[in-house]
Amino acid sequence: MDSPSLKVICNQASFKSLTVVKEVKKGEFLCDLWGVVSPVGMHTVQVDKEKHILPASNLSYTNHSCDPNAEFVFKPRNGITVPKGKELSWYLVARREIKQGEEVTFDYTLTEYDMNDPFECKCGADDCLGTVRGFKYLNNKQQQERLAHISPAIKKIVNN
Repeated sequence: MDSPSLKVICNQASFKSLTVVKEVKKGEFLCDLWGVVSPVGMHTVQVDKEKHILPASNLSYTNHSCDPNAEFVFKPRNGITVPKGKELSWYLVARREIKQGEEVTFDYTLTEYDMNDPFECKCGADDCLGTVRGFKYLNNKQQQERLAHISPAIKKIVNN
């Protein structure tokens, strides 16, 4: 349930990251989000207002970027079966062409409303957020720029 174009490697900062080992085209499948429903934590993904999944796939090695190269399709892929006790949610695709050797990244503020473990972003994007804490903490302009791309879970929270 992960593309064969990906591999988990240890990067220069001495932590593991999901990296492209064979060029990926825009829109190409990268990996499924599946795993166990879990309390909110550093490695979980918020899939509903009060529900998080701890990824069992290589998705857990996908890092944040304020200018990401991947994005979620907010529905499960057809024909995917997960082990008993696990849940299938969305899948990740390339937002643009990703070259061999690039880390796969997505914008955590599109899937997390209020993160338990905020962190300092070091992505280097021109519009880097600095501290990543979740959609709730973005200013109005940043929220408006992301509205068309936020997960159904964030939409539920924002619309209530």
